[in-house]
Amino acid sequence: MERRDVITGFLGAFVGAGAMYSDVVVANPSGPVSFAKLRKEERDESLEQFRPVLDFLAEARQAQQFRELEVQTETVKKIVDFGLSALSHRNAQPWFISVVSDAELLKVIDAKSDLDSSKRLSFGGAPVAVIVSATPDDTDYQHYAIGCLVERMTIAAYTLGLGCKTVIAGLKGANEEPLRGKLRIPEGYDAYVALLLGYEETPSVDGVSGATSREADPEKVAYI
Repeated sequence: MERRDVITGFLGAFVGAGAMYSDVVVANPSGPVSFAKLRKEERDESLEQFRPVLDFLAEARQAQQFRELEVQTETVKKIVDFGLSALSHRNAQPWFISVVSDAELLKVIDAKSDLDSSKRLSFGGAPVAVIVSATPDDTDYQHYAIGCLVERMTIAAYTLGLGCKTVIAGLKGANEEPLRGKLRIPEGYDAYVALLLGYEETPSVDGVSGATSREADPEKVAYI
Protein backbone atom coordinates (compact mmCIF):
# COMPACT_ATOMS: atom_id res chain seq x y z
CA MET A 1 0.00 0.00 0.00
CA GLU A 2 1.32 3.45 -0.89
CA ARG A 3 2.30 5.87 1.90
CA ARG A 4 -0.28 8.41 0.77
CA ASP A 5 -3.14 5.86 0.72
CA VAL A 6 -2.26 4.60 4.19
CA ILE A 7 -2.05 7.98 5.87
CA THR A 8 -5.04 9.40 3.99
CA GLY A 9 -7.15 6.62 5.49
CA PHE A 10 -5.82 7.52 8.92
CA LEU A 11 -6.59 11.21 8.60
CA GLY A 12 -10.04 10.50 7.25
CA ALA A 13 -10.97 8.93 10.57
CA PHE A 14 -10.60 12.12 12.56
CA VAL A 15 -12.62 15.30 12.64
CA GLY A 16 -11.19 18.81 13.21
CA ALA A 17 -9.13 20.17 16.06
CA GLY A 18 -11.02 18.21 18.72
CA ALA A 19 -10.15 14.81 17.31
CA MET A 20 -8.20 13.81 20.40
CA TYR A 21 -11.22 14.33 22.64
CA SER A 22 -14.09 13.46 20.32
CA ASP A 23 -15.51 10.24 18.92
CA VAL A 24 -13.58 8.64 16.10
CA VAL A 25 -15.70 8.58 12.96
CA VAL A 26 -15.35 5.59 10.64
CA ALA A 27 -16.18 5.21 6.98
CA ASN A 28 -19.61 3.82 6.15
CA PRO A 29 -21.49 3.60 2.82
CA SER A 30 -24.41 5.45 4.40
CA GLY A 31 -22.25 8.18 5.90
CA PRO A 32 -19.96 8.70 8.93
CA VAL A 33 -20.67 6.56 11.99
CA SER A 34 -19.48 7.20 15.55
CA PHE A 35 -16.95 4.53 16.52
CA ALA A 36 -18.41 4.42 20.04
CA LYS A 37 -21.84 3.40 18.67
CA LEU A 38 -20.61 0.39 16.70
CA ARG A 39 -21.08 -3.19 17.87
CA LYS A 40 -17.95 -4.98 19.11
CA GLU A 41 -17.65 -6.98 15.88
CA GLU A 42 -17.92 -3.79 13.85
CA ARG A 43 -15.35 -2.03 16.04
CA ASP A 44 -12.87 -4.89 15.64
CA GLU A 45 -13.33 -4.80 11.89
CA SER A 46 -12.92 -1.02 11.77
CA LEU A 47 -9.74 -1.16 13.84
CA GLU A 48 -8.13 -3.40 11.24
CA GLN A 49 -8.06 -0.52 8.76
CA PHE A 50 -5.82 1.41 11.15
CA ARG A 51 -3.25 -1.36 11.55
CA PRO A 52 -1.16 -0.56 8.45
CA VAL A 53 -1.30 3.13 9.38
CA LEU A 54 0.07 2.48 12.86
CA ASP A 55 2.77 0.21 11.41
CA PHE A 56 3.82 2.96 9.00
CA LEU A 57 3.96 5.69 11.63
CA ALA A 58 5.96 3.44 13.95
CA GLU A 59 8.63 3.09 11.26
CA ALA A 60 8.54 6.69 10.03
CA ARG A 61 11.96 8.29 9.77
CA GLN A 62 13.48 11.72 9.40
CA ALA A 63 14.50 12.52 5.83
CA GLN A 64 18.08 13.73 5.52
CA GLN A 65 18.23 14.64 1.86
CA PHE A 66 15.56 16.07 -0.41
CA ARG A 67 15.13 15.95 -4.17
CA GLU A 68 15.39 19.10 -6.24
CA LEU A 69 11.67 19.29 -6.77
CA GLU A 70 9.44 22.23 -5.98
CA VAL A 71 6.65 21.76 -3.46
CA GLN A 72 3.52 23.56 -4.57
CA THR A 73 2.39 26.47 -2.39
CA GLU A 74 -1.10 24.98 -2.12
CA THR A 75 0.36 21.73 -0.79
CA VAL A 76 2.33 23.57 1.89
CA LYS A 77 -0.76 25.58 2.82
CA LYS A 78 -2.78 22.39 3.32
CA ILE A 79 -0.08 21.07 5.66
CA VAL A 80 0.09 24.27 7.69
CA ASP A 81 -3.70 24.62 7.85
CA PHE A 82 -4.02 21.09 9.20
CA GLY A 83 -1.43 21.92 11.85
CA LEU A 84 -3.23 25.10 12.88
CA SER A 85 -6.14 23.06 14.20
CA ALA A 86 -3.85 21.47 16.81
CA LEU A 87 -4.93 21.43 20.43
CA SER A 88 -3.64 24.23 22.65
CA HIS A 89 -4.42 25.30 26.21
CA ARG A 90 -7.43 27.65 26.19
CA ASN A 91 -7.00 27.76 22.41
CA ALA A 92 -4.11 30.17 23.01
CA GLN A 93 -2.32 29.00 19.83
CA PRO A 94 1.05 30.11 21.33
CA TRP A 95 2.99 30.04 18.08
CA PHE A 96 3.99 32.07 15.06
CA ILE A 97 4.78 30.29 11.81
CA SER A 98 7.25 31.46 9.14
CA VAL A 99 6.94 29.43 5.94
CA VAL A 100 10.22 29.79 4.03
CA SER A 101 10.62 28.64 0.43
CA ASP A 102 13.37 31.10 -0.54
CA ALA A 103 16.36 28.84 -1.27
CA GLU A 104 18.95 31.53 -0.56
CA LEU A 105 17.33 32.45 2.75
CA LEU A 106 17.29 28.78 3.78
CA LYS A 107 21.03 28.60 3.10
CA VAL A 108 21.64 31.68 5.25
CA ILE A 109 19.61 30.24 8.15
CA ASP A 110 21.54 26.98 7.90
CA ALA A 111 24.89 28.79 7.79
CA LYS A 112 23.95 30.82 10.88
CA SER A 113 23.55 27.69 12.98
CA ASP A 114 25.25 27.88 16.37
CA LEU A 115 26.09 24.15 16.19
CA ASP A 116 29.55 22.91 15.24
CA SER A 117 30.20 21.89 11.64
CA SER A 118 29.60 18.17 12.33
CA LYS A 119 26.12 18.87 13.66
CA ARG A 120 24.86 21.57 11.33
CA LEU A 121 21.17 22.03 10.71
CA SER A 122 21.74 20.17 7.45
CA PHE A 123 18.66 21.38 5.64
CA GLY A 124 19.55 18.71 3.10
CA GLY A 125 18.31 20.74 0.18
CA ALA A 126 14.79 20.96 1.60
CA PRO A 127 12.76 23.35 -0.58
CA VAL A 128 10.56 24.47 2.33
CA ALA A 129 11.13 25.12 6.03
CA VAL A 130 8.18 25.74 8.33
CA ILE A 131 9.76 27.61 11.25
CA VAL A 132 7.66 27.74 14.40
CA SER A 133 8.37 30.49 16.93
CA ALA A 134 7.13 30.60 20.53
CA THR A 135 7.28 32.78 23.62
CA PRO A 136 10.12 32.04 26.10
CA ASP A 137 7.85 31.13 29.01
CA ASP A 138 5.44 28.21 29.20
CA THR A 139 2.38 30.07 30.50
CA ASP A 140 0.10 28.48 27.93
CA TYR A 141 1.93 25.13 27.85
CA GLN A 142 3.27 26.02 24.45
CA HIS A 143 5.76 23.12 24.45
CA TYR A 144 2.82 20.74 24.42
CA ALA A 145 0.86 22.80 21.88
CA ILE A 146 3.78 23.11 19.47
CA GLY A 147 4.41 19.38 19.74
CA CYS A 148 0.80 18.81 18.64
CA LEU A 149 1.20 21.39 15.86
CA VAL A 150 4.36 19.83 14.42
CA GLU A 151 3.00 16.29 14.72
CA ARG A 152 -0.15 17.22 12.80
CA MET A 153 1.86 18.95 10.07
CA THR A 154 4.13 15.90 9.84
CA ILE A 155 1.20 13.52 9.38
CA ALA A 156 -0.34 15.86 6.80
CA ALA A 157 2.97 15.97 4.91
CA TYR A 158 3.11 12.17 4.82
CA THR A 159 -0.46 12.19 3.52
CA LEU A 160 0.60 14.35 0.60
CA GLY A 161 3.61 12.18 -0.20
CA LEU A 162 6.33 14.42 1.26
CA GLY A 163 9.30 13.66 3.46
CA CYS A 164 9.97 15.58 6.69
CA LYS A 165 12.78 16.48 9.02
CA THR A 166 12.32 18.16 12.39
CA VAL A 167 15.09 20.54 13.47
CA ILE A 168 15.02 21.32 17.19
CA ALA A 169 18.45 22.85 17.69
CA GLY A 170 20.69 25.36 16.00
CA LEU A 171 18.10 28.02 15.24
CA LYS A 172 19.85 30.71 17.28
CA GLY A 173 20.85 32.63 14.15
CA ALA A 174 17.21 32.87 13.08
CA ASN A 175 16.52 34.99 16.17
CA GLU A 176 19.11 37.60 15.26
CA GLU A 177 18.76 40.47 12.82
CA PRO A 178 18.46 40.65 9.90
CA LEU A 179 17.10 37.09 9.76
CA ARG A 180 14.58 37.75 12.50
CA GLY A 181 13.06 40.56 10.47
CA LYS A 182 13.04 38.53 7.27
CA LEU A 183 11.17 35.75 9.05
CA ARG A 184 8.73 38.34 10.47
CA ILE A 185 9.08 36.88 13.95
CA PRO A 186 6.98 39.05 16.34
CA GLU A 187 8.41 40.76 19.40
CA GLY A 188 8.44 38.37 22.34
CA TYR A 189 8.77 35.25 20.17
CA ASP A 190 11.84 33.20 19.30
CA ALA A 191 12.38 30.54 16.62
CA TYR A 192 11.71 27.26 18.40
CA VAL A 193 11.57 24.40 15.88
CA ALA A 194 11.70 23.95 12.11
CA LEU A 195 9.89 21.33 10.06
CA LEU A 196 11.65 20.77 6.75
CA LEU A 197 9.45 19.63 3.88
CA GLY A 198 10.22 18.17 0.47
CA TYR A 199 10.30 15.05 -1.64
CA GLU A 200 12.69 12.66 0.06
CA GLU A 201 15.86 11.59 -1.71
CA THR A 202 16.60 7.89 -1.23
CA PRO A 203 18.45 6.20 0.25
CA SER A 204 18.08 8.37 3.31
CA VAL A 205 19.04 7.85 6.94
CA ASP A 206 17.91 9.24 10.25
CA GLY A 207 20.17 11.68 12.02
CA VAL A 208 23.80 11.35 13.04
CA SER A 209 23.39 7.74 14.16
CA GLY A 210 22.35 6.59 10.71
CA ALA A 211 19.40 4.70 12.15
CA THR A 212 16.37 4.23 9.90
CA SER A 213 13.87 3.59 12.69
CA ARG A 214 13.47 3.96 16.44
CA GLU A 215 13.79 1.08 18.88
CA ALA A 216 11.10 1.26 21.54
CA ASP A 217 12.24 0.78 25.14
CA PRO A 218 9.60 -1.20 27.08
CA GLU A 219 11.33 -0.29 30.35
CA LYS A 220 10.06 3.27 29.90
CA VAL A 221 6.44 2.20 30.40
CA ALA A 222 4.54 1.02 33.48
CA TYR A 223 1.03 -0.50 33.17
CA ILE A 224 -0.75 -0.08 36.49
